[in-house]
Amino acid sequence: MKVGVIDVGTNSCRMLAADCRDGVIEEIRRDLVITRLGEGVDQNGFLLDTAIERASSAIFAFVKEMDKLDVGKIRIIGTSVLRDVNNAESLVQRIKDETGCTLDIIPGREEARLTYLGAGVSDPDTLIIDIGGGSTEFIWQDNQGINFRSLDIGAVRLTERFINNPQERVSNLEISLIEREVRELLNREIAPIHIDKAVGLGGTITTIAAIEQEMGVYDSGKIEGYKISIGSLKKTINRLKEMSLKERKEVKGLQEERADIIVAGAVILSVIMETLGLKDLYASEHDLLYGTVKDMIM
Repeated sequence: MKVGVIDVGTNSCRMLAADCRDGVIEEIRRDLVITRLGEGVDQNGFLLDTAIERASSAIFAFVKEMDKLDVGKIRIIGTSVLRDVNNAESLVQRIKDETGCTLDIIPGREEARLTYLGAGVSDPDTLIIDIGGGSTEFIWQDNQGINFRSLDIGAVRLTERFINNPQERVSNLEISLIEREVRELLNREIAPIHIDKAVGLGGTITTIAAIEQEMGVYDSGKIEGYKISIGSLKKTINRLKEMSLKERKEVKGLQEERADIIVAGAVILSVIMETLGLKDLYASEHDLLYGTVKDMIM
């Protein structure tokens, strides 16, 4: 059976098409388009018409691609940004009209469950950190089951809030403001938890893994399980913050469309690791998309 999932996020729309036989998931196609659906949401609380246009175009193209691949069942899910805005129905209705598919805006707890399922974590002392455009999710398991916290510290959100001109180098003051915001939220919202290992998901973390490996061509096989240390991460931040946007767009492993938000995303990760006492974490692409595919075939 062929199934497909489209994840409508704050910064990007992603798709995964898979052929599932006897419980084995074989990826057929994985793709991503930077849509910046969350543009201006932190200030305005609603989706811009131009952002809706970008997202709907990407979703429509993904649905057409899945039709060509003979995908029999498609699920489209919306997360943080669509939970935050007042006019999400504008995009939901447009997708229904254009594709016949339903865009399902899932609650945070369901997103956490699917992400945990995708990561396939077997060690209960493992923390999942998923940095998105609008928020960062923390997911872990204890005797009571799966726990999650979602904090409004995403790469797009904090870039818009604290970086005055993404075209230029990022100042030490701007870095400090992001660090303070993240640290205060973590200290207030995340109680001390016992963890032995951390798995990092989302575009910020997989991009850092690609940058550290200087990937001219993105290779998901080299992303899965790649270890990011706090030391190497700080070196990456120090390197990127001194560059203009034009210079960052030339960095191997960094998508041009992500170059304006990568510094804020990397700083978010750095503060999280420092605050939680993590010396390193392991990058993974087995995330919400993968977990939703698993859920569809269970």
